[in-house]
Amino acid sequence: MLAKCLLIALFFCPVMAAADLRIHHVPGEQDGQSILYNYYRKGYLEAKISHRLVRTNETNDQIQTTFYIDQGPLFRLSHLHILGDLPPHATEISLRARISQKDGEPIDLIKLQQEVDALLNDWRDDGYAFAKATPSLRGGTSLDTTYQIRKNMQYHIGNIIVEGANRTKESVILREFTHLKGQLYRHLQVEAAYRALRSLQYFSAAELKLVPMEHVGVLDIVIRVQEKPTWYFSLLPTISVEGFGVAATVGDHNFLGRGLDVAMLGQLTPFDGEFVMSIKEPRLLDHSLAISGDIFHRILRYPGFDVASSGASTSLSWYRTQALRVTTGFSAELVNDTTHDVHFAWRNTLRAELVLGPDTISGTLFASYAGIATGSQLASAMFGWTFSSTLCLASWLSIKARTKMALLANIEGRRLAAADRFFIGGQGSVRGYLPRVITSGPLGGTKLWEHGIEARLSSGRDASFALLLFSDAGNVFDEAIPWFSGGLFWSAGFGAVLKTLDLPVKVEVAFPLRSVPPAYAIPLDIYVGVESDF
Repeated sequence: MLAKCLLIALFFCPVMAAADLRIHHVPGEQDGQSILYNYYRKGYLEAKISHRLVRTNETNDQIQTTFYIDQGPLFRLSHLHILGDLPPHATEISLRARISQKDGEPIDLIKLQQEVDALLNDWRDDGYAFAKATPSLRGGTSLDTTYQIRKNMQYHIGNIIVEGANRTKESVILREFTHLKGQLYRHLQVEAAYRALRSLQYFSAAELKLVPMEHVGVLDIVIRVQEKPTWYFSLLPTISVEGFGVAATVGDHNFLGRGLDVAMLGQLTPFDGEFVMSIKEPRLLDHSLAISGDIFHRILRYPGFDVASSGASTSLSWYRTQALRVTTGFSAELVNDTTHDVHFAWRNTLRAELVLGPDTISGTLFASYAGIATGSQLASAMFGWTFSSTLCLASWLSIKARTKMALLANIEGRRLAAADRFFIGGQGSVRGYLPRVITSGPLGGTKLWEHGIEARLSSGRDASFALLLFSDAGNVFDEAIPWFSGGLFWSAGFGAVLKTLDLPVKVEVAFPLRSVPPAYAIPLDIYVGVESDF
């Protein structure tokens, strides 16, 4: 009876004795097992459905199902013993300390099995791929539980076999695993490669199977994938107080099945316009390098001048897993900012990104040098940092915070190009103000300080709808210590995000809390369009 408790369906729904369900779904065996799971995890290992009653309502458009549960006795964990091939430098006491379930508590056999299984990763990361722990239970409702660990045979990795890939080139899949071939099986390395494969967005499903050849101590890795369409297209209008705009994107994450990310982006609003064609190779020469290139044309409107630029850029990134990335880039463009003649500008950039935990804490250090090849003698250097964090206080509430500081300096006494100076405001910056109206003068500032905080409320972490409350602040300065002088422009607002199949759509209303020159003042900022990065 107790062994059967480990075979229940792994679907969760609240404990209940009755449920109102739509007529198109008649509750069956799986629904009953989902209900019983809540009893099993609380220690009622012999809970069962004695019978169920199904009725329709008077209009026959709904059914009501009543499950009658016989929960049985409550089982508790008396003692837990972990014996056999203990991992190196581990004792039964140290392993027991890594199990959350305490003696005397109601026993949850499934959670207990999962936690004991996690202890085996110490063996699995040393080549013992098929280490296992076998449980035995003794006693009545107070269970003395023993897990016997066997490390079994040590393995090296042999062939890596791909199945189910029709469009995607086999080499695109294998490059995530090639470095493992011939090596001692390392569970963490194989899992990291498997996660990288699933994150490519090429497959609707990806499975990994280990096939041992015991007579030689070698195992093959079989990768079975199910491909999905990787192209995407979106066309979305944007509405705000400054007017109507449109944003369009078309691209393919896996162009020609070669793992290339190719995209074209077009965006037009009364304050700016942009067209970009880009291509990215995420695994250059099958190493931890990514190379990308862009061709672009941009038009930006500032309070005292306009800027039009056309050019190309390229960047090379080196990343250490997903936690550390270093990027260097070069761009060249023809610029006309209406304050100078058309000139040729080039820029070198360097960025270092550090991410601590997925979507938790990230920081970026960046630096760039810009020079002018012809026309006025203009040159500049910029450096700064950004920091962002996400704190999930509950499944329905998360808090996001960000801050940015940047400094711009002239080189050898040369003047700074107006297009390189700082202007902030609008979406992706200090919401509630028109784009680029916050500045220290008509030709911009040399120092920037900006931050924001946002609370997101939803029905769950993967919910398709969320409500937002936010506040932004920032300013542009010419003083040596900008955050102690001049004050900040604050704003506050609320909104909502709806996740669609293509892009998340955001509706926001933001209120400026500090006045700006009358020509750029607005009582509130309304935005409807694609969700921008916070």
